[in-house]
Amino acid sequence: MREYDLAFSLGWSCGVSQALRAARMQYASYPLDWLGSRDIRRVAKVVAGNFEKWFEKEDFQLVDVWHSTGFDTRAYLNTRTDFGFSHEFTDFMPFDESFPKIRETYCRRVERFLESADSARRMLAVFMEVPVAPRKPVEALAEARHILKERFPKAEIDLLYVGVEPGKKVPALAEAAPGVLTADYDYRKIVGGETLHYVEWGPLAAFLKANFRVPDPRTDEEKRKFARFEKVSDDMRWGPDKSRFRRWLNKHMYKTYRSVEQMLIKRGLVQKEGPFWFWEDMRSGSEVAK
Repeated sequence: MREYDLAFSLGWSCGVSQALRAARMQYASYPLDWLGSRDIRRVAKVVAGNFEKWFEKEDFQLVDVWHSTGFDTRAYLNTRTDFGFSHEFTDFMPFDESFPKIRETYCRRVERFLESADSARRMLAVFMEVPVAPRKPVEALAEARHILKERFPKAEIDLLYVGVEPGKKVPALAEAAPGVLTADYDYRKIVGGETLHYVEWGPLAAFLKANFRVPDPRTDEEKRKFARFEKVSDDMRWGPDKSRFRRWLNKHMYKTYRSVEQMLIKRGLVQKEGPFWFWEDMRSGSEVAK
């Protein structure tokens, strides 16, 4: 069992943070939890540069709009860093109005991460490819780890890389280079013959829990505060202005709809999502994506 003071995501997949949290290895939100960039060396340079000028409004470019978790999500690309923002900007609020608050949130996450990283003695950085991306060469992984090591010279740093290996259901730990670990498995999610952007991160969470440990540094009050925040976040997702019952109904109707929809897609009976009443209810009064 390898033990660390801090474990954090380097992207590219959102499944990293989900797996770390499920494995009880991550106890706070950090800057790269829900962001992605194809170049792991570039990601490491942003971290090593203390995230300087990485969240400037003029660098954000709208690249796509898609339906995600009950509402339309606007996907933005940061042209300076090549980071993709796929979860932050929704049709509940126009970009110009939501940007200052989102930027404030990310600045807080950066401050929290750098404070934790500067005091850590052992750190685990995890990078997970999106399912359709080619595998990174070991040289690129070793260089990314070296960049992080130069920024945090007092800490021992391991970089865990997760890539797709077709047919392999359970990841196994291997060492590709000094301080560079790998755990490949088949985490693709295939619907209608197409590989989705989403990943099956459950096996990764089980693997992390079996091989790594990060003690919870939070006080009891911090745990209670986090639980309250999680409740507020869940309410916001399923209807910020709705009653408790309507939020519960939205949530469970949406999940049921998604399950049925996936079965219909597999059978070739459904190709496009429909605006069901509970989705419209969640986003009533919001700005509809054009």
